[in-house]
Amino acid sequence: MTFATALQSQADFRLEVGRRKPCPAAKEFAAWNERLYSQVIQEPKPESVSLALRLLQDKYMELKTLVPNACKYHVRSTGHRCIYHVWHDFYLRLRSAELTLVLLPDKLEEAKKNEIPGIFLGERVVN
Repeated sequence: MTFATALQSQADFRLEVGRRKPCPAAKEFAAWNERLYSQVIQEPKPESVSLALRLLQDKYMELKTLVPNACKYHVRSTGHRCIYHVWHDFYLRLRSAELTLVLLPDKLEEAKKNEIPGIFLGERVVN
């Protein structure tokens, strides 16, 4: 018997590729994060995003004390999806929103101020 035939003979065997199943704590944490993120995105301000980042960190630390040890330190990319993975995903989303709000408007204004029509072949002289 080959591996392929043995695999096909298992009727209830399913190989899931891609997303890993979240643990119950991760599901709850993801739902909480979605509510937080939707509130922040409705009226995005740098202050609200910074506050959301702080709340995200506090909630993660709170959950870390409540979950079982198997979930507490589970940061590997194998196995189930746990609170660390949810925290990491939402941290990156909020951080990119914060950087967009803080850096992008300043850079656009600066680019408009320094914009001079013409062709430059060397260094720009800015007064």
